[in-house]
Amino acid sequence: MSPIAPTLGGFGNITKQMGDIPFTLTAPTSNSAGTFSYVSSNTGVATIAGSTVTLVSNGSTTITATQAAAGNYTAGVRTLTLTVAIGACITGPCLNGGICENGPAGTYSCTCAEHYSGTDCEMDDLNCYVG
Repeated sequence: MSPIAPTLGGFGNITKQMGDIPFTLTAPTSNSAGTFSYVSSNTGVATIAGSTVTLVSNGSTTITATQAAAGNYTAGVRTLTLTVAIGACITGPCLNGGICENGPAGTYSCTCAEHYSGTDCEMDDLNCYVG
């Protein structure tokens, strides 16, 4: 009997933001027991080690999941698009010299020189405070 192609599904597009923590890809559904490997088409946007994706920069990349041949099934391939948004700091939410750092899931924090670390830095005469 000739090997047949596996039926792959459930590998939908993903949107993330710079500052999000590395995440694990969920393998496509398949009727084959072959193992999956993953590749990013643009390692300037995201790198992959095993099934863990690390964001590098904003932009988009195609992630290809390749399932190895197994049993009576040939190898299979499924792709998704990963879009990485710039992050909250691009809007400059830290006022008066605060330094912005993107956090996970659209959050950010501001660091004010020697006085305060919070979410929205402003200066009064002597200190930084949350505005």
